[in-house]
Amino acid sequence: MEEFPRGTITKIELHNFMTYDHVISWPGPKINFILGRNGSGKSSVVCAIALCCGSSPSFIGRSSTLQDFIKHGQQTASVELTLSNPGGAPVVIRRILRRSKSNDCFFNGKLVKMEEYLEKIKEMNIMTDNLVQFLPQERVIDFSLMSPVQLLENTEKTIGELNLTKLHRELIEKGNQWENAGQEIERLRRALGEAQDKLVQLKQDVEALDVREDIVIQMRLAALRKDRLEILKQQADLRLAKGVLENLLAGLEVSSAIVVPFQKQMVKGKVASNNATRALLEAKREIEAEKNRFDSAFFESEPDNLQKENAHDLGVLKGSKKGHEDRLTKVKNFQTAIQNLETQRTDTDVPALKAIVLGLQQEQIQAKKQSEAANARKLQTLSERRQLDDKLQSTMMEIARIENSEDGLTKYLKEHDNLSYRAREWLKQNAAKLRGTVHGPIYAEIRMKTQDKRHADIVGINIPPAFQTMFICEEEADLDLILKEMVQQASIRIPVRSMARGTRQSFIDPNAFKQRMECPAVVSDLFDAPDAVKRFLNNKFRMENIPVYDQSMDGAGFDRLKNIVANGGQVIVPIVFAGPTIYKFRTTRMNSNIASSSQPITEQRAMRELMTANREKPDVAPLTAALDQLRNALEELKTVEQTVTEQVAAAQSKFAQVSAQIQAHKGTIADAEKISNRIRTNTEELRKLEAAVQAFSIEAEQEKTAAKIRERNLKSWKKIRLNSAGATTRNLDKTINLTIGYMKSHTESRDRRLLKTNLTKMWTDWLQYRTGMVDYQRDFRRMMDNLTGHVHLIRDVPGSSNGRLSADALKLYLELPATIPQLDAIHKSKRNQLNAAGDVNENARKDLEKHEAATEKLEHTIATHNDSIAKEKERFAKLKQKWMDTIQELVGKIGQSFSHFYRKMSLAGDVILQHPDNPDHFEKYGFAIKVSYRPNRPLETLSGQVHSGGEKSVATALYMLAIQELTKCPFRVVDEINQGMDAENERRVFKMIVETAGRCGGQYFILSPKLLPDLHLTRDVAVTVILSGTEMHSGSDLDAWQLTKIARTLKSRSPSHAPVPSAGRGVAAAVAPPDVKEQSRSRKRTAAALEEADEDRVEREAAQQQLKPQKQQQQQQQHHDHDGPEGKVRKRSKKLATLN
Repeated sequence: MEEFPRGTITKIELHNFMTYDHVISWPGPKINFILGRNGSGKSSVVCAIALCCGSSPSFIGRSSTLQDFIKHGQQTASVELTLSNPGGAPVVIRRILRRSKSNDCFFNGKLVKMEEYLEKIKEMNIMTDNLVQFLPQERVIDFSLMSPVQLLENTEKTIGELNLTKLHRELIEKGNQWENAGQEIERLRRALGEAQDKLVQLKQDVEALDVREDIVIQMRLAALRKDRLEILKQQADLRLAKGVLENLLAGLEVSSAIVVPFQKQMVKGKVASNNATRALLEAKREIEAEKNRFDSAFFESEPDNLQKENAHDLGVLKGSKKGHEDRLTKVKNFQTAIQNLETQRTDTDVPALKAIVLGLQQEQIQAKKQSEAANARKLQTLSERRQLDDKLQSTMMEIARIENSEDGLTKYLKEHDNLSYRAREWLKQNAAKLRGTVHGPIYAEIRMKTQDKRHADIVGINIPPAFQTMFICEEEADLDLILKEMVQQASIRIPVRSMARGTRQSFIDPNAFKQRMECPAVVSDLFDAPDAVKRFLNNKFRMENIPVYDQSMDGAGFDRLKNIVANGGQVIVPIVFAGPTIYKFRTTRMNSNIASSSQPITEQRAMRELMTANREKPDVAPLTAALDQLRNALEELKTVEQTVTEQVAAAQSKFAQVSAQIQAHKGTIADAEKISNRIRTNTEELRKLEAAVQAFSIEAEQEKTAAKIRERNLKSWKKIRLNSAGATTRNLDKTINLTIGYMKSHTESRDRRLLKTNLTKMWTDWLQYRTGMVDYQRDFRRMMDNLTGHVHLIRDVPGSSNGRLSADALKLYLELPATIPQLDAIHKSKRNQLNAAGDVNENARKDLEKHEAATEKLEHTIATHNDSIAKEKERFAKLKQKWMDTIQELVGKIGQSFSHFYRKMSLAGDVILQHPDNPDHFEKYGFAIKVSYRPNRPLETLSGQVHSGGEKSVATALYMLAIQELTKCPFRVVDEINQGMDAENERRVFKMIVETAGRCGGQYFILSPKLLPDLHLTRDVAVTVILSGTEMHSGSDLDAWQLTKIARTLKSRSPSHAPVPSAGRGVAAAVAPPDVKEQSRSRKRTAAALEEADEDRVEREAAQQQLKPQKQQQQQQQHHDHDGPEGKVRKRSKKLATLN
């Protein structure tokens, strides 16, 4: 007996599985045909093998739960497979199914977890989830619907030892990583470009900010200068006011000193006057006594006083002489100093230098004006550029919005006909692959000539719904491409037809037809469409020969309409549109009369909505032209900005040069003037000293002093003489008497007038002082507030710190004019420039630093990514080459075998490797099955929509045979693969299966409801027939088939056989098939045995007819338990017999 390869099934045992109570089957090592009528239980064997090998119920397609595979009325079921293991003990795998959802897995009698169970089965290259190895009845159609990608993946799994699946999966992951890395780098590059653009913009903002800050600094310095001038003026005014107040205060003090004594005297009244009079009289008496004392003292002290005064005059004479000598010394010093200054004086022409400085100051003012004008132009240019940038961005955004927007037709399809929308999008993306234009869907290509809803309804009625969504190709080659790539691969299943150029368009001349039918229009006149679409509609539905009448032909005009349509007793057109009605005409068969029917025109909502839909996007050409103009203007403005920047730099340079020259000349002039002033001052002092020296004479001073002494001595002598004469007493008496009399008569009135005058003056001074003090305090507080504001103004100047200006700011401050009107003019000019500059990004410098850091980080990230990608390229290339070499060799072998099999059937077929557009998209590589079942037809990709069921079954079977020599899977299961095959193809496929399995090895399970007669059977073929039916539930029915007799007959006539084991309640016989040389004789012996069995069966049926009444009575008696468990078992029992 031939040895079973490793992993092949040697035994199948089922308990309570689906329709089986208990059955055991011993399959052959190679080809196993399992035959039986529909519903006999063939597919149950397939389900048992699949579930026992770890497949899921959803893959089988019969149920979603394992509990549905348990026999009705039972709580548990089991499936057991014995697998061959040459050189060791057979492998027994078993699964127990329970309705409690607790299922067990056993591997060689040991309970294991499901994961371990599946892993051990996978180690034996058994893959029941692979349609190439395991194809249940419910999944046969899925094989032909597999995409090329799925077919490649399943084939790789089947070729287990090459480890292609793992390598392919790694390449897919790498390819995705490459794509993601490329997308990431592209994203980073876009981000880098955006960051660089942002940097340019930020640099422009920083430049604008610098200009703005310069203007602000000049404005604030002008305000600071003006504020300082105002404070100085306030201080001068306060000093003047303070002097006035001090004068008023002194006047008040003087007045107070005068008024207060008078006040006191006025208070005392006359008493004071009387007391004064008495005091004067008393003084008179004392004067005489005092005179006597004075006279005696005078004579005693007069000589001493005279000597002292003479000594004083002599001292003065000596001091004058000393002063004269000092003046002579100073004269010499001044003369020396003047000589030294004269040596320091240069030949500088100060007036000429002042004239030069004046000219340079004019140039400085001119350069400053030019700089300010250039700055103003630069600010204006920056403002215009910013405005142009804003317009450019808004225009680009508007163009992008229009380009990304959807027209009304696209929106309608997206909302109401997603399949057509997807098809149109696919056609847009693959337009480069198409040779001609593809139109569709048809109802979307139609454009009504008028906005008449009735016309839209008429056109929609004449196009059946199945054709409204159809797409029309202008080139025949495009039809194959769309069916292959869009319908099959992309799964966008839409109807497609071709309408080549030159195809006949009309059957009858439209103008002649309208004239004959007396109609104003035909259906094709109501709309416009692309030429191919309109020709298709006219050819298919003859829209040029369907008349459309107005309201006049409806109702009262029907008789006229009928006469036109049925002219001469023959119907010219079967359908007519008149007003809101459809009329249909036909000729009756019986008497050839004209019959008609009518119905209202139904509303065609889609046609109506598309009639008013906007099919075109707004034209972006004007915006594009405007965008080009803006870009040109921006370039011109950039040139102007560059020129203005150069002008600003030149003006500032010139201003700095002129300022430096002015400062140098001013220094020279100051030094020259300083020396000249010192010389002039010393000369004037020298002249004064020389005049004083010339005017002084020591002899004259001595003579003057001697004369003075002599005169003093003479006076003293005369004074003594007068005293001795008593004149003093007389004069004093006279004075005292006069004084006393005057005081008595005039004292009171004079004092009052003087007091009143002083009080009036004092009050006036006080009012002026009080008002002046209030004003002074107010002005002082105002000045202090201004000083505080002045400090804040200093702090507001950029670059200042601790209340001090920076060096650059101080330099600009000192160059400012010293008059308030000029400062106001400067401030106003700078304010206008600031307003003209517009808004400026205040955080431009911080943003620039931030974006510079971000840009550097992006550049570093891109460089890192590029380095990483470069390192991985070599390894990726090796993996790719290894997989491509292997897969090319694999598809070459499969394609060669597949083509060979098809040539044997006088057909054409091939298997090719399908490459994606991007060679690194490994998830899109696939195996495409190419077949041709008609002569002179090109190879077409196997399609579930294009090819018939038999054609798909042939391709499926031959593809599985083509990979037989390459695969390592131990067995294959195919359920009813011959469905749809004709007898000739089925016979050819069967022959190739037998030959390939015999040559290459491998175990096959092929399930079918029938087997063609006169097949070429070999010893490699085992046939298992499953017999079932309600008439076989009893032993007598089993005997009616005489299976045992047939088996014994075949056994006795067969040169070699195997023992006949029993299985369950049936009888199973497993014998080897006859040799090829004895095939004809075996068929004859088998036929004779079957004829003998048929004769016995006829006799038994006659006997059963006689016993039928008794049997019916027994059935009535047993009817009550028909629905019980035993009845259900009998009803669903099946008997298995194996015949060779």
